[in-house]
Amino acid sequence: MHIDDVVAPQTVSVIRDALSRWRGLNEHHVFERLCLDFARARLHPDFVLPTGP
Repeated sequence: MHIDDVVAPQTVSVIRDALSRWRGLNEHHVFERLCLDFARARLHPDFVLPTGP
């Protein structure tokens, strides 16, 4: 299954555009936090941000 089959094409476009801009700003941690918040809201509140080396 491909992301385009599950999510509206406009949504995919907005996400890809934002990710491409974040990459240039070295802001991958923003995306990680966004994913964590989404997982907590949609799946289960016990997800934690991994830490370690």
